[in-house]
Amino acid sequence: MSERITRKSWNDIKPSHEELETLDALSDEEVARRVAADPDAPPPPDVDWWRNAEVVAPRKQPVTLRLDPDILAWFREQGPGYQTRINAVLRHYMETVGDR
Repeated sequence: MSERITRKSWNDIKPSHEELETLDALSDEEVARRVAADPDAPPPPDVDWWRNAEVVAPRKQPVTLRLDPDILAWFREQGPGYQTRINAVLRHYMETVGDR
């Protein structure tokens, strides 16, 4: 199974000034009505859920890794975020190969 991950920067997806003004002008009731009418919008969690919510992000560890020069060059040629892409390739390998 092949999976394609596409990353977008905020500059690629940020709404225009006009879009933000339109959204800002909506009342809370109109936002709630639009969300309720959207079949793809999940129901909001119970308000109490947010009281105990905690953002947890895995911490990455810095390592020294020796790579062949052509491999490193190829990842760097893909642009910013090459270390994240190397991590994604290694993760895919780990999840695919597993405990073989």
